[in-house]
Amino acid sequence: GNGQIYSAKELTFLNNSLGSAQECRYWLELALINKYITQEQYQKTDNLTQEIIRMLIAMMKKIKREEVA
Repeated sequence: GNGQIYSAKELTFLNNSLGSAQECRYWLELALINKYITQEQYQKTDNLTQEIIRMLIAMMKKIKREEVA
C-alpha cells in the first residue's frame, strides 16, 4: 500500500510500480523463450500483468485529475 499525503510522491510510487510491471513482462517473455514456463503460463501471467498495468495507469490519471480540480 501507499499512504503518501502528497500527490507527486504518490505518482512517483505508482510510476515506479508501472516500470516494475513492465520489467516483469520482459522477464516473463525471457522465461518463455528459455522454456522455463509454458505458453499457457506465460499468457495467463502476462494477461494479469497487463491488467495491473491498466489499473496503475488509471490510478495515475485519477490522481492527476484530482490535482487539477
